[in-house]
Amino acid sequence: DLPDFVRTQLQLEIGPVDDEASFASLRAAVAEDGSPGPMRNLIRALVRAKKLEEATELAESLFKQTRNHDHAEEWLRLLAKQNQWDQIVDFLDSNPTLIEQSQVLSGMYFDALFRRGRWEDARALAEKATELAERSSEIALQLALYSCDWDEVGLLLEQAQANASLSAEDQLRFAQLATAFNRISTAKRLATAAASASPGDPNILFGCYLVAMRGRWDDEDAVADWFRSALELSGPEGRVY
Repeated sequence: DLPDFVRTQLQLEIGPVDDEASFASLRAAVAEDGSPGPMRNLIRALVRAKKLEEATELAESLFKQTRNHDHAEEWLRLLAKQNQWDQIVDFLDSNPTLIEQSQVLSGMYFDALFRRGRWEDARALAEKATELAERSSEIALQLALYSCDWDEVGLLLEQAQANASLSAEDQLRFAQLATAFNRISTAKRLATAAASASPGDPNILFGCYLVAMRGRWDDEDAVADWFRSALELSGPEGRVY
């Protein structure tokens, strides 16, 4: 037979708990057993019912019981939902070993450091955490903008033009930034590269079209082609329908 907490978990997958009698039953299971299974079932039900404060307290208790990084992730996600970034920073400052064990916590730590304005700590973390490598361009840009390091912003724009491995999404992001800084020739090169790299993506094509509109070079034939293709590739629910 399946353990009770597993049966309860399967029931929760079928439908949410939305009455006090069911919550009372889940709480009773936690009080009687106290093991991770019933606790996680109650946390899940509380989150679905948007009872985040109680869910967060229980998730913290679960982590303190197990010291498991998966349970730390669950607890910190709930704190993030409530914008409790100071608590996240304080916890992760004190638990570097947990960060090393988790592919999730380094990203959460970066976001928390970033939101608290600890630019240099966030930059140092991004440089050493392999889990953040895929976000390297986005992170570098965020740090430069929010720390008002305009020299670094200019350098990043120059590097973006020369970086052949940059994704189309990043090329478009840098093109938008270049337009905001009135570096139109840079924006044009980056947008053109993004559109060439993703000719089948209506979001990229429409984004490049908007860059051209804002930079006032939308009279070029290629820009009209981007807009036309974006329309053709977008379904009835598409962003440019």
